[in-house]
Amino acid sequence: MLKKQTQPMRRRIINIGVSIAGGWMMSGCAGPSNNAGLVDGILQPCPSSPNCVSSQAKDQSHRIDPLPYIGTRDASMDRMAHVLTNMPRTRIITRNDVYIHAVAVSKLFRFRDDVEVLADDSEKVLHIRSASRVGYSDLGVNRRRVEAIQKAYPVEISE
Repeated sequence: MLKKQTQPMRRRIINIGVSIAGGWMMSGCAGPSNNAGLVDGILQPCPSSPNCVSSQAKDQSHRIDPLPYIGTRDASMDRMAHVLTNMPRTRIITRNDVYIHAVAVSKLFRFRDDVEVLADDSEKVLHIRSASRVGYSDLGVNRRRVEAIQKAYPVEISE
């Protein structure tokens, strides 16, 4: 009889332990990013993991095309801010004349990814980077996000 009562208790203890461990691991998704921001005037390089894409990456596995200016730099940055603001679960954290930092939150697990845009007046392009804050693989989420941004960017903005 004692054995039958300890099994449900053991299960509860295991479930509580797993919940606490999962919450502790997931709390890393909520903190500020150390992987965003400019370094010597360019976007940070992607790590060796496949969960990042950047138009400034040198290797093909992380490389994605930059976006050409449409009109002036200011008009292009306004357009990009509009695109990012209209993406689900995406919020602009920082914006100035040449740089935008946004955070995109995944629907299910609430992972936070950094999306950055840097205006380059010499090339007349917007460089873009999207990177996961945690984990190794993102199953292509950041690449698909930037491809969606590239698709939405040239579309006329209706006020």
